Amino acid sequence: MLEGLRKNMKAIIWGIIVVFLATIAIAWGLQFSGRGGPKNYVAKINGKKVTYEDFNSVYSQWAERYRKTYSDDFDDAMAENLKRMILNNLVFNELMYQEALKNGMKTTGYEIDEALKSLQIFQNESGQFDPNRYMQGKKVLPNSWWKTQTLEMKKTLLARKLELAIRNTVKTSDEDLLGYYREQNAQVRMDYIYLDRKAFPFQPSDQELQKFYEVNKEKYKKPEQVQVEYLAAPKPSEEDIPDSGIRNGIISNLKKTMESAYNEMDKDKKDMRETGNRYNLEYDKTPLFTRLQSLDNQDFQLFSQAAFMLSDPGELTDRLESEKFFYILRLVQRIEAHVPAIGEAGKEIKEEVVSVKQEEMAGNRAKEISAGLKTGGEKNYASGIKTTQLFRVTKEIPGIKGDAELKKSILNLKTGEWSGPLKTEEGYLLAKVVEKNVPQSIAVKDTETLSELRQEVQNAREYQVLQEWFKNVRKRAKIENTLFPEGGEAELPEE
Repeated sequence: MLEGLRKNMKAIIWGIIVVFLATIAIAWGLQFSGRGGPKNYVAKINGKKVTYEDFNSVYSQWAERYRKTYSDDFDDAMAENLKRMILNNLVFNELMYQEALKNGMKTTGYEIDEALKSLQIFQNESGQFDPNRYMQGKKVLPNSWWKTQTLEMKKTLLARKLELAIRNTVKTSDEDLLGYYREQNAQVRMDYIYLDRKAFPFQPSDQELQKFYEVNKEKYKKPEQVQVEYLAAPKPSEEDIPDSGIRNGIISNLKKTMESAYNEMDKDKKDMRETGNRYNLEYDKTPLFTRLQSLDNQDFQLFSQAAFMLSDPGELTDRLESEKFFYILRLVQRIEAHVPAIGEAGKEIKEEVVSVKQEEMAGNRAKEISAGLKTGGEKNYASGIKTTQLFRVTKEIPGIKGDAELKKSILNLKTGEWSGPLKTEEGYLLAKVVEKNVPQSIAVKDTETLSELRQEVQNAREYQVLQEWFKNVRKRAKIENTLFPEGGEAELPEE
């Protein structure tokens, strides 16, 4: 095993920067539990806390990338999905690190140093390692920064080593290769009846809504929110004022100005907007936001941490300083975490009650039809039966949204027999395979394509083994999630 790790060390070191993406699929399936009051952490894994600072640091970076990629499409739903994804990955990495230590994994100072060189801060405009930037960083970056980065890189390296060690236990046989090839290239033509749950209208009564609310109201618990008004003073950058002496002098004067503004508002209870105008400072007010919402064009971590330390409306923070701004915040309003009244959560409750009932109605109807089909009553449902062309099952089911499990169920059906109700993303499917074509041997002859196919099989099997291994680790772990205590999951694209 150690020899295999040595051979893969270069891949380990330079692959660190993509570990987040490589492991996210496995981490996505995490289930959490945890209730209670406000905590100073977003999750706890076998006693090890993931702090809000840790989480926000990662989230702010990825949220910025998403905004650039998706622009206005980066909405609240996508932001929440991203938060769940990031938290799951942080928990996954911590569990992998803990397991690596248990398994006696070690890393050297050389490996950590080489991995640290992959950080973006030490790369040039072309994305290549810049030795000069690295040496400059050794001189000017504080020891606390290097200590934090070294520890995090050690964790990442050990987790990656453990992952590679697990993957290296997987071997692909010729039988595995043939089975995978047959599955990927199998084609079927089928008759089917599809029941979309939205085709079953339902209008819940007030009594039904109330009953559902009483049982499930904790699900709708609202997190604490705050609204602040603030003064901001942008610092001049090196690009704005190249002369460091002049630039530092201006920054020093800004500090004094902010102190004067603070004293005026604190002692004399002056209005913040008026004070801002008097001192030529920027004034603005945020909407209500939670700890994990991102505020555009503001230093989110600074705002979140400072704003949620304020208790009473009118309370001020001291002067805050970020890389580019000075701030003073004043609390406008604070709404504590609470379970909303049924009126406040009425729309959400109704949507869920309708969805649950439609699912039940569609499922019951699917069972009725299934029973009729199996007793020879196919003619009674002739108007609802559709027929597909030949299609490759592992790619896409024509006209139906379904996951890998649904596709596998269709592939395993016996020709000529109706299935029972099969759950899809939007309803239920009853299917009968009319024709099935499964290749008996691998048609590929050239060595290069066969090698690529074998690697594809190897990757799929490694992923499966790693996923199963991690499920077992997860079952043994004590995981508390204070951020999403209901245990909801983000949507996962198939690997």
